[in-house]
Amino acid sequence: MQKAGLQLDTSFGANCIIWLCGMLDEEKGPTGRIVEDLQTLGRLPVPVRRYDVHAPEGLLAELDALRTAVGTRNIRPILHLDSHGSKELGLKVGGDFLDWEILGLALRELNVAMGNNLLVVGGACHALFTIRSVDFHSASPFFSLFAPEEEVTSGFLEDRVVPFYEELFAAGSLEAAYEKLGPPFMYEHCEKLLAVVLLRHIKAGLLGKNLKERRERLLTEIFQGRGDSAPEALKAARAFLKGGMRPTQDLVDRYASTFLCGRPCSFDVDQLLALLK
Repeated sequence: MQKAGLQLDTSFGANCIIWLCGMLDEEKGPTGRIVEDLQTLGRLPVPVRRYDVHAPEGLLAELDALRTAVGTRNIRPILHLDSHGSKELGLKVGGDFLDWEILGLALRELNVAMGNNLLVVGGACHALFTIRSVDFHSASPFFSLFAPEEEVTSGFLEDRVVPFYEELFAAGSLEAAYEKLGPPFMYEHCEKLLAVVLLRHIKAGLLGKNLKERRERLLTEIFQGRGDSAPEALKAARAFLKGGMRPTQDLVDRYASTFLCGRPCSFDVDQLLALLK
């Protein structure tokens, strides 16, 4: 996967699809047809296991049980969330809503247990809002997320979900699989999110005019009220700050080690800097 010229890690491994359905009973017709198609003998190389959940607490309990199973039974799931969604209220499970950020926190715990290998398919309107929980000082809630930002119809899902999973396992490619979904779904990757925030950080304060202004502010603070602001002292201080304020690999490593759950980062600071030239 490429983002702004970066080649990102899109390798994944999964040995099952866990399908969590939060629909009301009268709404489960499309779910049943899709899951039955996916479970057709020989269609996919992994089993598809459907679990119906009837309340937010039930969904969170299933995610917690799944996190435990990752460690005890070597399960490496793709997680499919099948329900309704609201921008403001969150994921609808049964008759109640689960806040997007609370969902994201539960996904984060699961992704940490999986070593940042969790693929999430949000088959619910506005499921992209799961990224509200993203905190770059903590672990990512997913390795990759396929989810719509806007509304999505059951007819669209019936047409696209089975080809998506077929392509995902046949080609082993997240990008190729996404082409089978397309808009209104979006494809988010944890490294892409990290690269974007680091690029903004570097551009905002560590390059060009912004960097020069920061140096001069620091010089003012250093020499304020002191008598050693001779040209030689200022020159030495500027040289010191010039060397110490440029972005270094430590910037990438500091964020990547936590956000990517220890998974190696596919890009380095030089590649980021090259994109800003």
